[in-house]
Amino acid sequence: MSYWLIVFLFTAEGEFVAKDVYETANKEQCVQFAGEVTRTIVNSSLQAQFHCVSDDHYMGRKQDEGVDYD
Repeated sequence: MSYWLIVFLFTAEGEFVAKDVYETANKEQCVQFAGEVTRTIVNSSLQAQFHCVSDDHYMGRKQDEGVDYD
């Protein structure tokens, strides 16, 4: 099952900047890719929230436990 990495980017003051979405093959790949994306914002003023969600959650068919819809 596909998993989606959803990344919300914010300024240091907490203002929303962007939302990036990446499709991955599975949950493990999603978590690994989140680490790779993290490296792109190290030592920057950006802050981020990362969420790996199932294809069902992303497509609105079934909400993943503990993960709100964005």
